[in-house]
Amino acid sequence: MAGLARGYGIFSIGYKTYLAHRISFELKNGDIKGKDLDHLCRNRKCVNPKHLEIVTKGENARRGLVAKLGVENVKSIRSYYKNNFFTQTELAQFFGVGQDEISRIINYKRWANV
Repeated sequence: MAGLARGYGIFSIGYKTYLAHRISFELKNGDIKGKDLDHLCRNRKCVNPKHLEIVTKGENARRGLVAKLGVENVKSIRSYYKNNFFTQTELAQFFGVGQDEISRIINYKRWANV
């Protein structure tokens, strides 16, 4: 009955299958009208509505690239910024992501466990 689809929690009612994180978010916040949800905690199994953010499909795909930075790059980003070696904009250009993503990393909204 319950299983995982590409790392996402799912459940079925009759012959219909649902993504658990979408149902959890919609129960708490209402319909997301065809938009995507981004797991701010980077854990696809998470269903905590506080860890989810409504985004466009394009934005969700772009943010997925951030996950490919890896632990060492995330540590470097935080270190470079903390020691005033680079601005957020410079780090974004260097690592090939948006400045908003650098801000999320620095403020532990992304990769909080690193």
